[in-house]
Amino acid sequence: MAVQKDASLDKPIDVSKKAVIASSVLTPDLASAVLNLNIDRFNQIKSKANRYLFWQLKVWVAAVTVTLALVSVAGVGQNYLDNIRYSDASYIFQVEFFTIFFTFCFVISGCFVALSFLSFSLGEHATSLEKNHKHVFGTDLEKFAQLPLNTKDRDTLKQIAKGQDTFVISYRDTPIATISLQPVQRGDTLKLRAGAYVVKVTGLGVRKIYIPSGMYSDLLEWAILHARKMYEANGKKDTAAFLIVDNVYNFDTALRDELTSLNFAPVAEMASYLNGTFKFCGIVNETWAIEVANKEGVESAEGFDSQTLSRRILETSEGVRRRAQK
Repeated sequence: MAVQKDASLDKPIDVSKKAVIASSVLTPDLASAVLNLNIDRFNQIKSKANRYLFWQLKVWVAAVTVTLALVSVAGVGQNYLDNIRYSDASYIFQVEFFTIFFTFCFVISGCFVALSFLSFSLGEHATSLEKNHKHVFGTDLEKFAQLPLNTKDRDTLKQIAKGQDTFVISYRDTPIATISLQPVQRGDTLKLRAGAYVVKVTGLGVRKIYIPSGMYSDLLEWAILHARKMYEANGKKDTAAFLIVDNVYNFDTALRDELTSLNFAPVAEMASYLNGTFKFCGIVNETWAIEVANKEGVESAEGFDSQTLSRRILETSEGVRRRAQK
């Protein structure tokens, strides 16, 4: 088994290592770290959902407080204090008070129910990822980690080659960001071009402290280039090639901003029996897509090439280095 790179996310990066940023495809020694980064993304989403719903609750609390204050002033004036139990104003006030109060309680309970369901759903995703890696990485990650790094055996090299569809960025010899791609058959269901070749971002993870460094952008730029290569290697004359990203929540502004800057666009809301509950609390989960190539050979995602990507990563590394040294 290959010696695994540092996979822990609960402690700082080892500053004794040389402050260099590097990128590579998935290799056996990166297996554990890549898996942890993917699982950590679900934890980050849960944390962002908590903050988002807490803000929603604060808005409701403020609205209800102001409303109750206005109702109190309007319904219980000085003229009604002596006979408050019997006045029409008192009755109206009581009805409005309890209506608003129970509505408030209903909204709060709804938000907590949505949060619990979302946490459960994300927990299920994380558990599934730990048990079944093939749909994310195209191979069983536990077996992949057992492969030797230095080998000339053809069968082993074929197994290692399955890591070509996963990209990893490391800093100080520690993986800090990763993205994985797999071809899927979802073009028609997403109302993309009929018969399109669709590549899905099946795995995505960035160490939290490095998200502001533009890591999502670097990962997505690589994904656009690699999806185009997968389309060309496919050999079929599909009408076009699309790259899609699932689980893009409206409160995940860092990811949404990077997708928008790279000309991705939302194409569908992800189907779930919890959609009604999520929408009630203002949570939207979308699938975003971009056309990366078509059968005429036109590169639809303009401005992306390997040299541009390399320069972007080197520029980003300086920002990461400065932030790490502070």
